[in-house]
Amino acid sequence: MFHPLGRSAGSLLGAARAEADTGMLQKAFVETPDYRALTQSHDYNFVVGRRGSGKSALFQKVRDFFSRTPRTIVITGVAQEHQSLELQRLLAKYGDDYRSQRAVARLIWKSHLLFEVLKCLRGNYKISRAPDYGFLMSYMQQFKGILQVDCADRLLAIFRLVAGGTLADVGMPTRIASAMQTDRLLQAIKGVSRIN
Repeated sequence: MFHPLGRSAGSLLGAARAEADTGMLQKAFVETPDYRALTQSHDYNFVVGRRGSGKSALFQKVRDFFSRTPRTIVITGVAQEHQSLELQRLLAKYGDDYRSQRAVARLIWKSHLLFEVLKCLRGNYKISRAPDYGFLMSYMQQFKGILQVDCADRLLAIFRLVAGGTLADVGMPTRIASAMQTDRLLQAIKGVSRIN
């Protein structure tokens, strides 16, 4: 839009890409039922929609909401296209059906998220008072290399570490859970969160 005197007034509707216009997002965002479902439920949610349907705006507002929520760790990450393609290629080796690939992917993501929480906790004074302090310190040392990389690189690293050179088989989810000690790590992290 142009000013009648020749000065550019900018678009009255904001930037061409909504995620680039945080000012307009703050002013014009409407808390829809979808937004409330994402911020008030404890379910796993996926947001799917066509380009321009508001996924990025919804993501930003939900992220902002949880960033202001006490005792909440917000983890965000964006995989690059080549990383996503590599993960898809590796998953395809461990079962050609959706259920097999889903089981492997869920455990890799769970491990990744636990690593992110662990990174946040390692600088917190409470960790030294945790019942599983020794285990947590040992775990961070054992997986130091994986702990240092981010998002999709960590997913790939976990997958490669567990898969090694083994042939594809249906036991991959069990190997991931065992190698990454997923349940034990989750309980140890919960122990830190219970400390006052």
